[in-house]
Amino acid sequence: MNKIGGVLRDIRLKKGLTLTEIATDCGVTKGLVSQIENDKIVPPLQTLSGILNGLDMTLTEFFFIVECNEEEILIRKEERVNIDNDDGVKVWNVAARCLNMRIEPRLVEIRPRTTYLGKTHPQKEFVHVISGCGEVKVGKNKYEVKSGDSLVFSGMLPFAIYNKKDELFKAISILKAE
Repeated sequence: MNKIGGVLRDIRLKKGLTLTEIATDCGVTKGLVSQIENDKIVPPLQTLSGILNGLDMTLTEFFFIVECNEEEILIRKEERVNIDNDDGVKVWNVAARCLNMRIEPRLVEIRPRTTYLGKTHPQKEFVHVISGCGEVKVGKNKYEVKSGDSLVFSGMLPFAIYNKKDELFKAISILKAE
């Protein structure tokens, strides 16, 4: 059963756009957009791409929503995937079921007085400290960080996080494809 049209309509309505606005943005008729939204026809990829452009959405994001049939996915604590468990450091992929995402959110926990040696990768990395204090070394630079601080850097640079205190250090790390 084709559900592309219904998903398109839902997204358009949530964005507060009319059929006419989308049709004008894409260079197609209002009637064509209506037929697509009512699943009367399956649009050519070029037409679908144009409509999605008007909705400020990529094909990948759209088909993820179509495939999941939902825009939100709840991931329970027990569904996390442990991707690193060295001495004193635990790292979980907290959205492993969301295979089509362009980001990879991770939860990082570092025991007191322990260093986490990050692995280099070809992505940008965002780190937000949830609790604790630490020292982050990225390349040749060092940064003192505490709860509420954030840092963005190239994953191509070697990096490490040292937990300086006698309490658990927690951070969210998000890798984004460039």
